[in-house]
Amino acid sequence: MTVKTIRAPMACSVADIDAAAGQAVAAGALLAVVEAMKMEHELRAPADGVVRAVHVRPGDALSAGDALFDFAAGAVAEPLRAAA
Repeated sequence: MTVKTIRAPMACSVADIDAAAGQAVAAGALLAVVEAMKMEHELRAPADGVVRAVHVRPGDALSAGDALFDFAAGAVAEPLRAAA
C-alpha cells in the first residue's frame, strides 16, 4: 500500500470537501471541489483506496502544491469501533 498526497493543482480556494479521513472510496469518487478564477475543479480519487487524512476545510485558500489529502491506494478501511 502506497500513501500518496493529493495536492492543489493551482492556487485556489476549497469550495467543498466530500470525503472524510478513514473513508473508503472507489476510483473516480469525488474528494473535493476547489475554485480558481470563479471556475470549479473537481478532485477525484486516483484509485480504489482510503482517505488517510484531510488537511483542509471549506474556505481555505491554497497555493499550487499544497496538500489536501493523504490517500492510500488499495487500502481497506478499518472498521468503526463502538465507544467504550
